[in-house]
Amino acid sequence: MFNPDVDIPDLPGRVILVTDGSLASVNKAAKQTVSSTDRLDLLFCNAGILGAPPGSDAYEVHFGVNHLRHGLLIKHHLSTLLNTATYQTDVRVVIASSDEYRFHASEGIILRDLRTTQLNLSIFSSLGGKDSWRRYARSKLANLLYTVELALRFPTIKFVAVLPGVCDTPMTPGWIKATAISRKPLAPGGLKTPKEGSLSQLWPGTANEVASGD
Repeated sequence: MFNPDVDIPDLPGRVILVTDGSLASVNKAAKQTVSSTDRLDLLFCNAGILGAPPGSDAYEVHFGVNHLRHGLLIKHHLSTLLNTATYQTDVRVVIASSDEYRFHASEGIILRDLRTTQLNLSIFSSLGGKDSWRRYARSKLANLLYTVELALRFPTIKFVAVLPGVCDTPMTPGWIKATAISRKPLAPGGLKTPKEGSLSQLWPGTANEVASGD
C-alpha cells in the first residue's frame, strides 16, 4: 500500500488517497480537495485499469474507472477551474486516453450497455469475453469524445486528451511484453518506461503549443 509519508518523505503538497476506485471514494476525495482550495490551475485525470474483474459499482468496471471517475472528478472541480480562469490564467485539464481506443467495437459506445459486464465485447471470442481489450478501448474512446465536448462547452479552460503510449507497468499484459512481434501492433516503437509515460502527460499540461480539444 502506498504511504506518502514513507514513500515521499519530502513531499511539499498534500496526498488524498482513493483506495478502491469506486465512485463513492472518488466523490469523497474530490469533496476534500474542493473544500481545501479556491484555485485550481491544472487537473490531471489519470485513472486507468486493464483486465480487471467486475467492480463494486453498477457500471462496467473499465468504463467506470477509466472514464466515469474522470468525469466525476471534473464535475466536482469545474466551478473552481472556471473561477480560476476568470483571472486570465492558463487553466488546463489533461485526460489520459490511449492509442488502444482504436480497438473499440464498431458500434462505438452503447449507452444502454454501460450497466452490464459487456462480456460480449471480446476480440477473441474463444475466450468467452474474458479478454477486456474492447471494453478498455471503449472507455478510452469515451475519454477522447468527452475531451472534445468539454472543450466546446467551456472555452476558457484547455481540455486535452493525451495518448501516452504503451508503458512497461504491472498493468501491461505479459503477452505484449513477451516479444517484439507481439508488441508491434500496439507499441511499434517499443514500450515506454513509466517516466517516459509521465512526460507524455506533463507536456500537454505545461507546453505553450497546446490547444484545447487536442
